[in-house]
Amino acid sequence: MDDRNLSRLGVRILIERVPGFTVVGEASNAREAIRQTTALTPDVVVVDALAQSIDAGDVTTKLMACGPRRPPRVLILVNVGDQGRDALRAGATGVLSKDVTSDEFISAIRIVAAGYMVVAAQETPSLFAATLADQFVLDLEAQASLTPREMDVLQLVARGATNAEISRQLSLRESTVKSHVQHLLTKLNLPSRVHAVIYAFRTGLVEMGVPESNSPRR
Repeated sequence: MDDRNLSRLGVRILIERVPGFTVVGEASNAREAIRQTTALTPDVVVVDALAQSIDAGDVTTKLMACGPRRPPRVLILVNVGDQGRDALRAGATGVLSKDVTSDEFISAIRIVAAGYMVVAAQETPSLFAATLADQFVLDLEAQASLTPREMDVLQLVARGATNAEISRQLSLRESTVKSHVQHLLTKLNLPSRVHAVIYAFRTGLVEMGVPESNSPRR
């Protein structure tokens, strides 16, 4: 098993531990990715643009043409700015730097799966959501109405944590976490958990690469 196989295995394990996420296929090269995307019609396709020197723009164009229904949402991992721009021009829904954390990666998949755009390449390391499409109005003043615990929960939601994980990290009952999530969605006038993720990044409450010491209070 080579490094790329190990990398794919790690990504698969990471994704499958998230409730509601299912990995329907894997591919070791662009041709196989296109074949599987056509056959399996996934909602989101994650592409490592550095593997085997994949042309991010070309593979995105081909993936967008796959399948009889709507095209998949393509999330490209890159380290070179030109690759990211080429992928976006070809219709990619998201571009991420290869050095994102696992939490940021899962949050990006949530956002892309919901139909929103996310761009965070090397040239924009802390603008995870500043380049997102303006799909809803942010009520910045409403953030002041959140309690300290609701702010803690919002930060962890933005990092891709499940209610069970938040429960463990904050030493709360899972039912209490669910209540906090519902309350903060209501206060911020957000329709869903995914919108809470977008809100947190777009308002700067959570930034790319925030060190562990800046995590919510335990």
